Parts: sequence; C-alpha cells; structure tokens
Amino acid sequence: MIVNTNEGKTVGEVRKRFNELYPFLRIEFYQNSDFGRVIRKEKLDDGFCLAGGGMIDISGQRSVTDVKNDFLVATKLIAFVYRKSGNVWIETSHTDSWLLEQQNFEGEEMD
Repeated sequence: MIVNTNEGKTVGEVRKRFNELYPFLRIEFYQNSDFGRVIRKEKLDDGFCLAGGGMIDISGQRSVTDVKNDFLVATKLIAFVYRKSGNVWIETSHTDSWLLEQQNFEGEEMD
C-alpha cells in the first residue's frame, strides 16, 4: 500500500487505512517531539509536506523504522507506531526494526 502525501488525504484517513491493513497496530502523528499536539484532521499536503511531497510505502515488508523515517522526510511529522498488547497499546520503539506484518502478527498473538 502506497500513501501519496500529495493527494489531499487527512492524517485521519491515513490512520484509518493503516488500521485496516494492520488491525493490531496504530499509527499516530505529532508535530514535534514534545508530543504537544496530535494531528488528526489536517491534510498531509496542507503545510506539512515538503516541496513535492512523496510516496510512502506502508506494505507489510517494510520496517517500522523505515515507515517512520519516510513520514518524517515527506511530511515533517513524527510518526509513532503502537502495537496492541491485551487491553493496552504499547509503543514499538524497542522493536522498530521489525516488519509491519511481524508487528501486527505479534499484536494479534497478544490479543
């Protein structure tokens, strides 16, 4: 699945599509590392994308690290991926080298 940051998609639409592909993962976007503001309704191409925007591959064979880096480069937004673990969502920071499909499988196993 490719996300085109120039297609007028809102961050919420990207989050929804990500969750459809990976029901045991969640992606959140922040404007800065202070976690001051979660972006949801803003369009990716309204002030967040760098000139030219970009295509971001969120297919299962990509690592969390790669996807997070791609969003940062293309949109200037900091992405965090969370995995379901029982009734809570845990940040994947210690396992960001895992593939998205591997993260999703682990979340399913913990559900």
